[in-house]
Amino acid sequence: MTQTIAQELPGTLQAKIWEKTLRRAHVDKTDYFHIFNVNMQADTCHITHTQEAPVYRSTDEIELNSDKNCTYKIYVIRDETLEGDDIYTMLFANEY
Repeated sequence: MTQTIAQELPGTLQAKIWEKTLRRAHVDKTDYFHIFNVNMQADTCHITHTQEAPVYRSTDEIELNSDKNCTYKIYVIRDETLEGDDIYTMLFANEY
């Protein structure tokens, strides 16, 4: 993850995004590009996870101990090493 994600995004939310990303990693032929739209309002957070290929959309609601009211667009990008291992990077959309 980028330094900005590590500093600004609550750990609970980071963990949920990693969980949702890795759950999709076990599906054959999924896109390398994950998009998360996050809407935080008081102590509730809605996370919508989308991918283009195959078309995928999932929304979860989690409780957070936060006083923030904000929205984020977060990307998680999968890349493959020469050895065939997957590496994931989480970043805010404006860091792309």
